[in-house]
Amino acid sequence: MHILVKISAMSSKVCFLSSILLFLPLASYAYWPTTIEENLPVAADPDTMEWNPKALPYPDGSTLVVYHKVGFGDCYQIIDRFGQLKYETPQLLFYNISENGLSDVISDDEGGAIISYATNDGVEGIYAQRLDSLGNCLWGDSGVRVFPFFETDRDICTDGMGGFYLAAAPDESALDWSDLWIQRIEGDGSLPWGEEGILLAGLPDVTARYPRITHDSNGGLFVIWEDSRPPYWPEAALFAQHIDSAGNILWLNDLYITEGLVWEHIVISDGEGGFILQTNYGADFNTHWRIDGDGNILWIRDHLSWYFHAKMVPGEPGFFYLGFIYGPGVYGQRMDIAGNNYWPTWGGSDVGALMAISPPDWNHDMQDDYIYQYPYFYGLYDYNPGTSYPIYLCTNALDSAGNRKFSDDLGVILHISEQWWDLNYYSVLPDDEDGIKAVFQKHVGVSTRRDVYAKRCNSDGSLGGPSPITVEVTPVNPPIQIPASGGSFDFDIELSNIAYNQIDYDVWINVLLPDSSLFGPLMGPVSLSMNPGFTIERTRTQNVPAGAPPGTYTYQAWVGVHPTQPWTSDSFTFEKLSSSESGLTIDKWTNSGEDFHENFANTNLIAPDTFHLLSVYPNPFNPITILSFELQVSSLVELKVFDINGRIVAARHASPLSGSGATPTTGFYPSGAHQITFDGTGLSSGIYIYQLTAGGFTSSGKMVLMK
Repeated sequence: MHILVKISAMSSKVCFLSSILLFLPLASYAYWPTTIEENLPVAADPDTMEWNPKALPYPDGSTLVVYHKVGFGDCYQIIDRFGQLKYETPQLLFYNISENGLSDVISDDEGGAIISYATNDGVEGIYAQRLDSLGNCLWGDSGVRVFPFFETDRDICTDGMGGFYLAAAPDESALDWSDLWIQRIEGDGSLPWGEEGILLAGLPDVTARYPRITHDSNGGLFVIWEDSRPPYWPEAALFAQHIDSAGNILWLNDLYITEGLVWEHIVISDGEGGFILQTNYGADFNTHWRIDGDGNILWIRDHLSWYFHAKMVPGEPGFFYLGFIYGPGVYGQRMDIAGNNYWPTWGGSDVGALMAISPPDWNHDMQDDYIYQYPYFYGLYDYNPGTSYPIYLCTNALDSAGNRKFSDDLGVILHISEQWWDLNYYSVLPDDEDGIKAVFQKHVGVSTRRDVYAKRCNSDGSLGGPSPITVEVTPVNPPIQIPASGGSFDFDIELSNIAYNQIDYDVWINVLLPDSSLFGPLMGPVSLSMNPGFTIERTRTQNVPAGAPPGTYTYQAWVGVHPTQPWTSDSFTFEKLSSSESGLTIDKWTNSGEDFHENFANTNLIAPDTFHLLSVYPNPFNPITILSFELQVSSLVELKVFDINGRIVAARHASPLSGSGATPTTGFYPSGAHQITFDGTGLSSGIYIYQLTAGGFTSSGKMVLMK
């Protein structure tokens, strides 16, 4: 429960978690920018170049960004949901490697991530590192050497058990061909298939290259690669093979798929023991295949997406999505695994569902990224106005019917660059608050300087993010009616830091006049610095002068960076009955009451029972998800889950894990980190609201069950 402590004659009240509240000069801000011109600097060291960012959604609404820092190696940073960076300095993934090749980044399916990279600096090879959900390196400071040769022609995929598979096609030393090797890396970084793994394709004078892999939903994997074996030389052909978790090759013969020089191919799991393949061998259109676990081709379709740079991503169970650029438009296609398309396609009304379209004389830079998260298919793409510049970085999303989330032709403009070569390496990442994040590389100043930036838009298309500070403003004796001669009213204002770190911010109050014009600030801006978990409450008085015009007013309390970055606000209305004077000046709208600037350093304060909800993962889930939380003191923990109509679908005193020292019948947990498993078996797919309560504190949010 909140502990309210009087600290002055004016009965100022403060809620504390663990330490004192300090009021300091306003420091620099690092939150989601609210203007097109600004970007969130993720890695922007003026003395070196950072490039090739890869990003993943991370627990608790955060974002993992992996990038290469020239002269140092591969680094990572975590952006929290409010746009703050977790680390003050770059976190190196591999301390013994200063220069390496491009990184691959995937989820480990357990809330963390796996990063692989190739290096020929020092002990050459392919290395890997695993991060847990908090950003800790699990495979030591130097990672694990998972393959003994340097090779950039490679691919990785999860094994569904915290580890991953690697496919690499290194050139044979002093020979004019390359072989294909498959390696398995377990969740602890060990190599059950030995140092090199399994040789899958290694015929003399035959080149095996461009491997693409995906899991088979049963612990094994599918491998698809280009092969120049006779009689397909010099054009080559595309082959596939199925390997189980023990390293056994399951198909007697490699599966021949198609002949011809394949420009690009993408593979994803179909979720039912087979895979979906997208290929392009020099045509304007792509061809899609579904192949089952026994190597049977179930269907083939073409003209569903266009050009070799088109993308294919998994969707909700039983579906996948295609994203591509065609003429002035950015398009999407929704497919089920039976091969049926749900949006327009070639030969019909259009080539797909339109996500964005530019004026006819505008161009694309042919860089885009797509991802599905229920209930939208999201895209990140760019435009430039003909042969002139700058570049417009934009985003939009399509619902299941193919309708655009944002109606503007270009979607939401996130940033406008200065030069055509400014922006590269896009990642689009939706979040659980219906926002869209973008991570990208931007050239700064001269063409050789590159930095990593991020941007976010809200569900209404505005730029910015959720506020780390909440504000509530409440009239003491509503309804408020001010007489013609003027008067005053009392109100309570409450400010809370819901982030996990100290937040510097401003608080101010404006009033919206009856003619809808804005007047103020009537209070502030007051610059505050608040530790995580703190809540402060103040009671203040607002004077309304006789000269205020009659009508309904909206009294607005704001937090953010005044005046350029308002984060969030709360308001109430009052009425002025008539006016007896003319003129509207700030000095007559006096605001007084409990001060925001008392010194609490020597106050004897009490810390309440409290907890931090660390993550809900996976989310979406099917049918099990895990809520991770941390208690500072022993507390009764209760979990409630509601459907979108507010009906309780699950409620119980959460039972602790065995050996925790708690009493399962009461649901009391000791201090420390804990997990609760929620099983959605028996519930239908949809959005649910969790409510986790401990020691009088409650944390709630959305989770999505997808079956």
